[in-house]
Order: sequence, then structure tokens, then C-alpha cells
Amino acid sequence: MRISNQTPAYQPAAQTRRASSGSGAFGKQLDIAALRNTDRFETNSLTAKQTIDELKPSAYLTLMYSYDAWKEKQPPKDLPDSWGPTEENLAFLKDHYSGDLSWEERVDALETMRQLGVISLGQMNKATGSEFLYLDATKVHVTLNGKVDERKFSDDWGTYFSKDPISAFKTADDLFSWLDNLLESES
Repeated sequence: MRISNQTPAYQPAAQTRRASSGSGAFGKQLDIAALRNTDRFETNSLTAKQTIDELKPSAYLTLMYSYDAWKEKQPPKDLPDSWGPTEENLAFLKDHYSGDLSWEERVDALETMRQLGVISLGQMNKATGSEFLYLDATKVHVTLNGKVDERKFSDDWGTYFSKDPISAFKTADDLFSWLDNLLESES
């Protein structure tokens, strides 16, 4: 097989004429494909930039970003070795979460419960309403108890999460009451 040194000359996409990819039908097809790809790229990049500039994260994503930033500032936790809703794990949770809970502490408590095996990922998702199906420009479509629920995007966590258990976890007592009811319903 012989490889020639004939390579197409590079020209920026903004120019209307470009060097041919080669002679024959195949070269012409490559030229057409390259032009279409360049046109599509320019159109899509402009559209994508406009869309990105217009969109802002939902309340759920904003809370998760806030939680991640909050979590980085917290000391590491030494979790018990037991798994599931054991007395040791429940005592650990009650020692670490008390009084009024910030939104970040609510998420942290649920995440810690999941890490300890006290609740499942599905139960955590139901508590935070994060069972997303799809998004559009103005609404989030989520499933709650198998039903589709449309929510308007909102900057207010209390409003956005008003249909989810996490909105009721204002204090540790509220959180543990929810957990007790959840564990009793599974028994």
C-alpha cells in the first residue's frame, strides 16, 4: 500500500472555499460532508450558547450544589460499622443531628442514613423528590408514588420541595419521626 503526501490544506471554517478532499466521487462526498458539519457546528454552538445563558439550575440542583459546598467544610464522620436500622446506627444519627436543621443538614442526614443502610437510595430519592423523568424549559417532571408531577422551576427550596418529605424536616425530631414511620411501614 502506498501512502501519498497529499493532504487537504487546512483553512478556517469561516472561509467559503476550501481545498478539495480529493478527486473523484468519494472526495466530493467528503467535501459535502465537511461543509454540512461546519454549518451545523456554527448553528448549534450559537443555539447552545443562547440556551445555556437563558437556563438556570432548578431548586434541586441548587440545593445539591449548596450541599456539596457545605459538605466540603465539614469534618469527616466516623460511621459505625453496622449496617441497617440498628440501635448503633440510630444512636449515631441522633447524636449527629439535633435541633433545627438547615437544608444542607437535611440532605446530609438522608445521605448518612443511606450510607449506613438505614434507608435505600430509592427512599432517599423519594424524600428529596429527585426521581426525575425529564426536564423542559419551564417545568420539571418527577414521579411521586408512580404519578407524574409537574413542578415549576423555583428558586425557593421551600416552595419547590413543598410536596416532598424533606420540606417537613425542619427539626431533627421531624426527620426521626419520618424515619420511624418509614421503618414501621416496612416491618
